[in-house]
Amino acid sequence: MPEPGSSSPAGSTAPAWQQTLDDTVAALRGALGDNLYSVVLYGSAARGDFVAGVSDLNLLIVLNESNPRAHDALAGALRGRANVEPLAIGRPGLLRTARAFPAKFAAIRRTGRPVYGPDPLASVRHFPELERFAAEQALRNVRLRLVYNYIRRGGDVKTYARFVVDFIPALYAACNAALELEGHAIPKGRDEQARLYVSVFGVDTRVLAEVIEIKKSKQPLAPAQVSSIHERLFALVMAALDWAEKRWPV
Repeated sequence: MPEPGSSSPAGSTAPAWQQTLDDTVAALRGALGDNLYSVVLYGSAARGDFVAGVSDLNLLIVLNESNPRAHDALAGALRGRANVEPLAIGRPGLLRTARAFPAKFAAIRRTGRPVYGPDPLASVRHFPELERFAAEQALRNVRLRLVYNYIRRGGDVKTYARFVVDFIPALYAACNAALELEGHAIPKGRDEQARLYVSVFGVDTRVLAEVIEIKKSKQPLAPAQVSSIHERLFALVMAALDWAEKRWPV
């Protein structure tokens, strides 16, 4: 059973989020006791592209029993941990929740690793048809969001900049989910993932690095950048959708 502090190899430098993870797992164990079955780290920290001060620490928290008493304990354990994003589920409902949200759980399977307790998804079966449906739905959703926000917010540079920075993780998640279903190994780093999109979708992905840099530097966009960013992001989304449509005919 993994214990807090065991996720970094001996002698290696602990990542920026390690202490937060250790403290959070310790707080969950203290608050929940035997009701805590497992904690899975997923998302940017597990992928290796966590940005301190920007990224959240995503945790799947599996309870033996999910009830209001457990929810109160969770709330107390996580109070003051603004950068910890919990996804709390009871074991009895885990299978049906995974079936209801196939894209979400495919992503957790892809990046996640237990940091306390056993792997709660090891015995939860996959739902391939639902996963393909959800993967295409996610791609179409990012397309709709991209177009809507350009139409409604493209004239307000600051508002559009906030949108596009928040939009990029969803775009990566949608592309990665679709690629994984077709047998592609998803690399950990965002730069490596972008290069994978170039090779598979045949599209320029430099706009992704540009938006990530905007997020890090918090520099304002120039008005001319808005239309350029939209055009290039739209081309990427459409290339991914075209690729998916050829493989998953209706």
